[in-house]
Amino acid sequence: MRVEQWQAVLSQLRQELAAVGEPAAAPKPGFQQLLTRACQIPQIAAGIVWLLDEQARLRILCEHQLPTLAADGRFEISPRHQQQLAIVLREGQATCLPLESAGQGLPHCLVAMGPLLRGAQPIGVLELISREALSAEAQAVLVRAVEDLCEIGSELLAPEPPGDDNPLAFWERFDRFSLQLQRSLDVDEVAAIAASDGLVMLGCDRLSIAVRHGRRTLIRAISGQEKVDRRSNLARAMAVLADQAINTGEVVTYSGTVEGLAPQLEQPLSNFVLESRCRMVLLVPLRQAPGVAAEHQDAEAGQRPRPLPVIGCLVVEQMTDSRPRATVTRRIDLVTDHVAAALTNARAHSDLFLLPLWRRLGRGWAWLRGRRMGIAAAIAAGVATVIAALILVPWDYRVEGEGLVMPAIQREVFAPWDGDVKQLLAASGQQVAAGDLLLVIESDDLDAEHVAARNEVIETEKLVATLTSEWQTAQRQTDREKQAQLLGELTKARVEHVAAQEKEQKLAERIAELSVRAPLDGTVVTFQLKQNLLGRPVRRGEALLEIMDETGPWRLELEVPEYRMGHVLRALADSELNSLPVEYVPATAVEQTHAAVLSEVGSRSNVAEEQGTVVEVFADIDPQDLPDRRIGAEVTAKINCGRSSLGYALFGDVIEFLQRMLWF
Repeated sequence: MRVEQWQAVLSQLRQELAAVGEPAAAPKPGFQQLLTRACQIPQIAAGIVWLLDEQARLRILCEHQLPTLAADGRFEISPRHQQQLAIVLREGQATCLPLESAGQGLPHCLVAMGPLLRGAQPIGVLELISREALSAEAQAVLVRAVEDLCEIGSELLAPEPPGDDNPLAFWERFDRFSLQLQRSLDVDEVAAIAASDGLVMLGCDRLSIAVRHGRRTLIRAISGQEKVDRRSNLARAMAVLADQAINTGEVVTYSGTVEGLAPQLEQPLSNFVLESRCRMVLLVPLRQAPGVAAEHQDAEAGQRPRPLPVIGCLVVEQMTDSRPRATVTRRIDLVTDHVAAALTNARAHSDLFLLPLWRRLGRGWAWLRGRRMGIAAAIAAGVATVIAALILVPWDYRVEGEGLVMPAIQREVFAPWDGDVKQLLAASGQQVAAGDLLLVIESDDLDAEHVAARNEVIETEKLVATLTSEWQTAQRQTDREKQAQLLGELTKARVEHVAAQEKEQKLAERIAELSVRAPLDGTVVTFQLKQNLLGRPVRRGEALLEIMDETGPWRLELEVPEYRMGHVLRALADSELNSLPVEYVPATAVEQTHAAVLSEVGSRSNVAEEQGTVVEVFADIDPQDLPDRRIGAEVTAKINCGRSSLGYALFGDVIEFLQRMLWF
């Protein structure tokens, strides 16, 4: 039998069983009709339905054509057969195996068995017996047919959910369900309540809520899941199917066949069933709840009520039953109306412009009622006063800088030529006078050049003497031609002799400069001279040591961050004396504040490890303010850059940071 024919038989069988009435109390007529239909399949010879009795033993409920299997009309169950029935009942899976009977004349028979379920509990077995030897493909088809018939048979045994026999209990549960739906005005919360509580009300296996947003349909809740992963294959397939169902605006029911459904639903439905593995899908559209004013206007105009827009749909799934359960068919309209009304209210509330802001403002206004209004007014007045003071009160804006106390007269001593320091006469902290010998440098290259220049002077001197004697001899002999020749050579020799003398003199001066002397009176401030210089090679122009005059004027050498220099330069430009007042505190006496005058700004920027790019500025001080002054003492200074608002003076760095971030 082909699949289409088998689906048609199953559909007709369901219709016939539905006409029998409620089968839960007496399912035997329904099972008898089911076996009669099953035995119409050409390969099926007989069928049996087994059910557990009160002692939990399998008993035959009904059979069809069973006596025709044996030659003597007696069909007996073998122990092996009973064991197979128990295995199917315990494992809950359909199977196909050779038939063993205690009777006679049953060669080459096969039996297909499947469990009959009441809810999720196996309580019986359905058997279909074939006289023919079937191929592996035919056996698989037979097992599938048994599974389909067991599904229909399980529906005949399905009891009503607990509490249905008590209408008061049902309406109490429904009242709680409707109250839960109205508890929240958030779309996600309403959808979650409808999915979780609606599952209990309908008695289905899974319930999902799909909501239309513009042209998109989103799955907002799935029963049994706290959060919906909309990127999952199941959620995507469900969203596509729900979108097509919403477009149709009609109830869509899938019970194992797509016959009678709209063409646009076939492919989305197939994809969804493949992902969810359900046997029944019911998609019920959720229409926007009607407004009282709209209904009244239509009634006055005598018009037919306009169809309400579809805002979503319910996706009802059953995993074991392919026919909607009785509770689903009876209660779906009631649940749908309440869910649609709750979602309509939640969407209307969520669509309010700036809803989170208005909600917070409302909570704040409610909190301010009563005595708290005075407290809030006092706090607001205090904050306004502080803000006004920060804006209106003038204050001195001062730029901070860190630096050292140093003498204003400083001189570095550099190496005059490449060489090695052979003698060191100065020491760190030593007082020296101008012209004092500090160190001696020896240069082998200069010495070699000086010796070569001296030899050249001697050779040219001898050459000049020889040419002079020869010229005098030629002059006495009156040899004019030779006189002219010798005179030219003599002139050239004299020029070379003078050049050699000048070169020797220059080299002698350079050698004399290798004895480095103090350029001024002062103190040698370079640290560890002996370790850094004695016996070490030096290069021409390399700084050897530094001398400072402690008896002269002193100043502050400050490092100011480059991003603050704009205030300093503007204040200097506005100053009439081209100077700015400075207050500084020595690191050794932080309780004392002294005054200085900023008079000079460095011409280039440097990079400091902690402060980044800095600019060096100089401020003159009175040496008498620091009786115990020492070279290199650390100070912290504040440069007064004029008046500004109190807020800018306190939070200028924050304001400038925000300006840099927002402006650029």
